[in-house]
Amino acid sequence: MNLRKHSRSQLIKSQVSNVLTQRTQMKLFITAIILIVSCSKPTLNIMGVMNYDDEKLIVINRNAFTLTNVTISLNGTYFYKALSITAGRRYEIILADLIDKTGRSYSLAYAEYNTLTIKADQGYFKQAWKK
Repeated sequence: MNLRKHSRSQLIKSQVSNVLTQRTQMKLFITAIILIVSCSKPTLNIMGVMNYDDEKLIVINRNAFTLTNVTISLNGTYFYKALSITAGRRYEIILADLIDKTGRSYSLAYAEYNTLTIKADQGYFKQAWKK
């Protein structure tokens, strides 16, 4: 009988320990999710306009702050870097200045659908449109 009480007591301790371990794991998981979300960059308030007549990409920073270390990409292939884009200002980029990894310039002739992505120290922005 004493042996039964002892094994039952061990079983209860083991179950309590498992519950506590599961709670601790859940707390750690939730903490990790909160950290990931709080550390991710916010979406920027930007307007991107393709001027087909002048062959320019116009980026308007509608944020109340200047963007720094800005990387602008079209279709994830053509890139342009800017040190900063001032708050409330428009930034014009000649499309030929967007360059791919092989050094080839962007051309309207090859793009029917465009995806604009902007990454800066302060956040990111993504927009898509059809020609």
